[in-house]
Amino acid sequence: MTPEDKNSQKQVLIGIIRRFVIGAVLGLIPVLLHLFSSGALDDWTWNNATINFFVSVSLICGVLSAIFGKRFFNVIRGMLETGAF
Repeated sequence: MTPEDKNSQKQVLIGIIRRFVIGAVLGLIPVLLHLFSSGALDDWTWNNATINFFVSVSLICGVLSAIFGKRFFNVIRGMLETGAF
């Protein structure tokens, strides 16, 4: 394995991690919109199911963006522009 191959693999891994993090953060947008619009931040009476759902939405968005990359970002951007959330 040459140094160029190792560098190329490192760049690919960094790209995947970056897309995952961006997707996970984008997955938090609908969660935060729901929390702010429903007033759930006022009472703080969340149960484990609610927290697990919010975390799973964020992780699913992260995984999908790591796999599909720009195609997933375009879908999310289109949904945000049209207010589909």
